[in-house]
Amino acid sequence: MPVLAAMIYYVSNVINFRSEKIQERLSALSSFVQENFSGIRIMKSYVREGSVRQKFALESEDYKKHSMGLVKAGFVLPAHAIIGGTE
Repeated sequence: MPVLAAMIYYVSNVINFRSEKIQERLSALSSFVQENFSGIRIMKSYVREGSVRQKFALESEDYKKHSMGLVKAGFVLPAHAIIGGTE
């Protein structure tokens, strides 16, 4: 049972760390969108929609990558519960 507790503690720390990273990525994505909405006229006047679209795609992909990392770590806890229940 102490091994299971140590494993759950470790996975919990991983999930907390990844959650913080996701919060940071979401903050960066939100800031990017807010900045571009506030400067939409300037962006259009310099015909920069294409580069902004690419930057948004990169920011979104980075957020998705970090989110999927959290999802993968979250699947470990139910597996530990099943293992702990069958011991």
